[in-house]
Amino acid sequence: MTFNSEQQTLIEDLLDQARSNHPHIEWAFAPDSDVEPVFVKNLETVQGDERDVIMFSVTYGPDQSNHVTMNFGPLNRDGGERRLNVAITRSRSEMLVFSTLSPDRIDLSRTQARAVADLKHFLEYAERGPAALGAAVHGSMGDFESPFETAVARALRDKGWEVHPQVGVSAYRIDLGIVHPDAPGAYLAGVECDGAMYHSAAFARERDKIRQAVLEGLGWTLFRVWSTDWWTHRAKAIDTLHQALTVQLHTDRQRREEAAQCEGSGSQTNPVVFAPDSQDTGVVSAPTADADEVHTPESEFLAQQQDRFARRSNANDSSDETTLPQTPETADDLIGATVTQYVATRFDGARHLADPDLFHSDEYSLRLSAMIDHVIDSEGPIHQDVLVRRVARHHGF
Repeated sequence: MTFNSEQQTLIEDLLDQARSNHPHIEWAFAPDSDVEPVFVKNLETVQGDERDVIMFSVTYGPDQSNHVTMNFGPLNRDGGERRLNVAITRSRSEMLVFSTLSPDRIDLSRTQARAVADLKHFLEYAERGPAALGAAVHGSMGDFESPFETAVARALRDKGWEVHPQVGVSAYRIDLGIVHPDAPGAYLAGVECDGAMYHSAAFARERDKIRQAVLEGLGWTLFRVWSTDWWTHRAKAIDTLHQALTVQLHTDRQRREEAAQCEGSGSQTNPVVFAPDSQDTGVVSAPTADADEVHTPESEFLAQQQDRFARRSNANDSSDETTLPQTPETADDLIGATVTQYVATRFDGARHLADPDLFHSDEYSLRLSAMIDHVIDSEGPIHQDVLVRRVARHHGF
């Protein structure tokens, strides 16, 4: 995916040349293969298309005199932020960002375009991962929203913790932010109370799971205090919370010490080819070759892609049972926990035989229900639009 049609044409020409020179990659472009074919589109034409992996070329960069203009084509016009939003949401699993323009070269004092500011923050995210999003949190966004939050904050302050109310951005504010004792500009953890933000959620799943998953994905460590526990066993509730924060602080200090020792020992990591590896952020890096191996960038990248498809195929062909990671019991377990890669549903040809001609008939209902159950078992919770798309594609619609 590119920013403009000129670069799209250039990449298409280069790909045509590569396909002529290397016929073994032709499978990735065949419309009738088992995987979705590669496409090359620009910011204006990519809407409606999705792929598991999107390669995004930013196009813009410094000129020969190392000067960066603040002219980013469609992003400078009204509504440019919507075009950028479409572009960066086309990948289902991963996005590789190609850019010679570092985010610090984008001077927001020279432009008022919201989309340009969004591009700067997106490049920061691609470069640094969730830490960049955490930097967008500018402290308290308001006062306490319930007497319960006030009571919890007062008790925490009595324990020696510095507390900020309503920390975050937009609707994803955290009730109480606990300031890191060693880094006053950062937060050690967040405390969620079942107060105004909790009850404003329309659905129980959003209150209890989605909201917490989003915040933890942004790098927050969250602890929860229930009002029922607070009013019935206040002393126990605050002691439990205090102990959890103390464990989190101890773990974080150990991690900082280990990182400082690694830096002091002069250890180095392999250079990053694309965007820095940001773990669960959706922005990934290409692996580099070992010191005793010699690979061209092309062969290295092809090997990576083939390995990725092989791993997905093995995962899709395995049992339908989904193994969930065990619930972390300590702060160390929480930090060490990993999230498995999301895998789309694959239908069994024998068990889920599709017959488009019988789709609307009554006798087909049981078979269709089995397909729907299989998708939900494989990917649930899943949005109904995605569910419909999975079944429709299986029938060739």
